[in-house]
Formats: sequence, C-alpha cells, structure tokens
Amino acid sequence: MCIMPRFLRHLLVFLVFSSASAVFAQTAPPEGWRYPVDSDYSGFWQTYRKEIPVPFHFRADFTGVGAQDDAWILIRTDRPQWWGLFVFLNTGNQPEIQEVAEGDTGPQFWSIQPAPPGNYEVLDKNNRKANLVLRAPGINLFIQNGPNLFFYWDGSRFKEMRVLSMPAPSRKGLGFPRLTG
Repeated sequence: MCIMPRFLRHLLVFLVFSSASAVFAQTAPPEGWRYPVDSDYSGFWQTYRKEIPVPFHFRADFTGVGAQDDAWILIRTDRPQWWGLFVFLNTGNQPEIQEVAEGDTGPQFWSIQPAPPGNYEVLDKNNRKANLVLRAPGINLFIQNGPNLFFYWDGSRFKEMRVLSMPAPSRKGLGFPRLTG
C-alpha cells in the first residue's frame, strides 16, 4: 500500500476541486442555485473528504452518445439547507440543464458517485422488486447510512430507482428526495 504524504493528499483534493469548479465557471447554475464552494465542506462532506474528495460533482456519459455530461449537487441561494441534483447534458454548445431531484435535508448529507453499467436489484415506483440494467453510467445519490438512489437516462429523461442491496435509512427525519418533473 502506498502512503501519500498528507500535503500531497491535500494538494490532490485541491486540484480535483479546483478543476471541477473551473470546468463549469463558464456555465452559470440555474437561477436560484449555486455551485458548492470550499466553505460548504461540513458534516459528512468534511468527515469523508479523504474518501470522497468531491461529493457533489462527477462527469460521465449518461446518455451513451459519447459526450461527457456533468452531475452536480447544487445549493439554493435563498435556502442553504435545500439542495438539488442537476445534470448538465453535453449538447455541443450550451449544456441542457435538468433538475432530477431536490431535498431540504442539507446538501452535506448527500453525495453522488457514478453508478457503473450493470445489473441491479431495485424497487420500482410501485415498491416491487425489479431488475435494472444500466447500459450507460447512472448517478448514485446516497446518504450516509441511508438509501442509495440511482438516476439513469431512459432516452428522453432521467428516472429514479431505489437500490435494494444498500442499507435502509437509519437517520430519523432524513427522508427520500422528491423527484421533479
């Protein structure tokens, strides 16, 4: 196991965070929302910063067309406890921005990571077990000790599925996010 000196880990985290923010410096967030900044690292974002240096952003080809799209957890400008999961679909010029979920539990409780292509046991919208086959990466939205929700592109919009193999919510009062659209 390679042990990286502490200052190099901090430099790496800074560079990853800076490059993620710089990529979208030219794309304004939707009105009423803002990108997370360094001072937003608190709660679980701070606690797990070493394991998940950028818990609110990643890039992947969600639509399967060969273009890199971006998933972001954004923060409401007028209510910092509100967060939204937004996808910036790469259309060649200006990205098409879609809001796929939002919640009021505080953004620092939630993180996003890629959901790799593959087969997953999930609950459908009627709470029945189903098999989800991801052919392109999806978005794994998760809360510490809580639900994992996958958002995936169905050809025209993002859909949500709850992953069964993940632990159920254990924090009282931290509910599931509400879907938009």
